[in-house]
Amino acid sequence: MGERHGIEARFSDQHIALSIFQFDDQMLVTPHIASLLGDESPMLHLRRLEDDGLYDRFASHVTALHVTALWESGRPVEP
Repeated sequence: MGERHGIEARFSDQHIALSIFQFDDQMLVTPHIASLLGDESPMLHLRRLEDDGLYDRFASHVTALHVTALWESGRPVEP
C-alpha cells in the first residue's frame, strides 16, 4: 500500500476501548468488547442527521483533549 494524500493513521501502545473513523458527516465507530478481538467487535455506521444526536456525541468525544493527546503520542504509520 502506498502513500495516500489526506489520510493519516497512527499506532498507539495505550489501551483504546473505541475506534472512530470520521469522514465529513459520517463516521464508523467500533466499541471494543473486552472478550473479543477488535475485528470481532461490532461496527456502527453513523450519519449526522440532527443536532446533538449520536453522531455529535461521538464527534465531541473525538475532539476531546484526551483523544488529541492519544493522537499526538502515537507513532505515524509508515507506508
